[in-house]
Amino acid sequence: MPGKHQHFQEPEVGCCGKYFLFGFNIVFWFSVFLGLIFFLELATGILAFVFKDWIRDQLNLFINNNVKAYRDDIDLQNLIDFAQEYWSCCGARGPNDWNLNIYFNCTDLNPSRERCGVPFSCCVRDPAEDVLNTQCGYDVRLKLIFGICLAQNLVSDIKAVKANWSKWNDDFENHWLTPTISEVLSTAGPQQNSLTGAPGPAPPSRHVFFGLGGLYPEPTFKNW
Repeated sequence: MPGKHQHFQEPEVGCCGKYFLFGFNIVFWFSVFLGLIFFLELATGILAFVFKDWIRDQLNLFINNNVKAYRDDIDLQNLIDFAQEYWSCCGARGPNDWNLNIYFNCTDLNPSRERCGVPFSCCVRDPAEDVLNTQCGYDVRLKLIFGICLAQNLVSDIKAVKANWSKWNDDFENHWLTPTISEVLSTAGPQQNSLTGAPGPAPPSRHVFFGLGGLYPEPTFKNW
């Protein structure tokens, strides 16, 4: 009707356009989420590399504090046993970390049966064992110390025998081996050749040489 405003309805977006916008939003926000995760991982890696010594020290301190309280809390004890079995480790740096525990330290004043030992979770289990051996860590570090001392003594003995053998070999080469023909000619000195008049090697004097076959006279050589 004249004088009245006419309103026209805007065309709606088609089904294909709706699906396109919906997929675009999903891909966009998923990409933003992946980029954020990547940025966090990159920042964590950089910080871990920069503060690696501090992180290592804090981790060792945390583990050593738990080692000290191994027998004080049954839940903590089970957690440490699970961690050592799962990662196949023993202590923070090695078995000697268990010296921090009053039950496992190697001091002479320690009356515990577990002295110089480690928990059973440090042992490598035999698949053929049906029953868990909880005493496999008894006196383990005591045997390890004895083995190290024995190995050091063995190495020192080998070095001593090797030094004596080298000395004996040098003495044998200097006093018992027969000199070669070139050595004999070089020590004999020049002599006048009867045919050409040119100097030539003089026949060596008769000596007795020591050889592997016994005593024998030095061979003589013809004039050149």
